[in-house]
Amino acid sequence: DPPQRTVHFTARVRLRSAVPRPEVAAPAPPPPGPALSADQVYSFFDHGPAYQVVQAAWSDDGASVAELTDPLAANHDPGELPVAIAPRLIELCFQTAGLWQAGREDRLGLPMQVGSVRVSGDSTAIDGPLHARATEIESGLFDCIVTDGDGNVVVRLDRYRTVPLPVPIPDDVADDLHAAFSR
Repeated sequence: DPPQRTVHFTARVRLRSAVPRPEVAAPAPPPPGPALSADQVYSFFDHGPAYQVVQAAWSDDGASVAELTDPLAANHDPGELPVAIAPRLIELCFQTAGLWQAGREDRLGLPMQVGSVRVSGDSTAIDGPLHARATEIESGLFDCIVTDGDGNVVVRLDRYRTVPLPVPIPDDVADDLHAAFSR
């Protein structure tokens, strides 16, 4: 068959030559109770090794928190080619919000729309643990930040909207999800 072109997303990109002003938030706290492991997350999130970005996830003070997997599997080949904005940190936001929806609303959501993404500095060169914190601002609409261990905001994703999948949460993971996100 002849190749077909499908447009999944469109975007407007605004680049600046000036370095963005640093933004700081509270560093992610340790889990206050049960946390989901990567094995639990990827038993129902269908992602290949390069995008299995959640090492652990839990709820904290009305938000979903996820720790970035370290080390991450290779993203592309050859691996030394640069990436401009660390797409897996944006994916970490998507999955962190998705875990909130799965654990609190018993539904899986896929990305539908992103209001804006801001990346501070070279997000690919950060050492140490990174955490995403996704806060639902209305049903299916989230703001998310990714911070380093000192609370420096590396990525900010605002007004991320999901579209629900018609597939129910598998029974074998629902209890774990509810335990981690029912606070």
